[in-house]
Amino acid sequence: QSAHAAGQDFLVALLWHGGRPFWRGLDDHRCVLKKPMEPSSGFADIDAYIAAADPAARPILREIRRVVKLAVPQAQETISYRMPAFKLKRIFFYFAAFKKHVGVYPPVSGDKRLKKELLPFSNDKGNLKFPLNAPIPYELIARVAAALSVQYSGDVHDV
Repeated sequence: QSAHAAGQDFLVALLWHGGRPFWRGLDDHRCVLKKPMEPSSGFADIDAYIAAADPAARPILREIRRVVKLAVPQAQETISYRMPAFKLKRIFFYFAAFKKHVGVYPPVSGDKRLKKELLPFSNDKGNLKFPLNAPIPYELIARVAAALSVQYSGDVHDV
């Protein structure tokens, strides 16, 4: 195993086994899966992640995936930190199902108007939390994906 792969394994173990999740401040960081996941297991792709999610969360995850693909069609799907993610040159968008909400990470910066619209869904770190028992603002999530794709390309400007 390369030093890079060993470092990634350590980082995943740190983030998911007793350490605080990288999105600190999220009050419910238990993923909702049909069955408990073994510590060393992961997901081969986003389809596998969605299949393992709680049935109530699956349509929401599928729609988030669809709107992100429409908003940033050149993005590639991947799994990172055991969550579905999208990347261009690097990963810019993560999403995950939890017991009572769907989370979107990382925080948006650089678009003050968008950040203001996201306030009802933002935690203290700026990560987004969409309750499963409320309407999901998919159009807003698509705008978040587009903004993050620009933000993580290095072309961010406060407007």
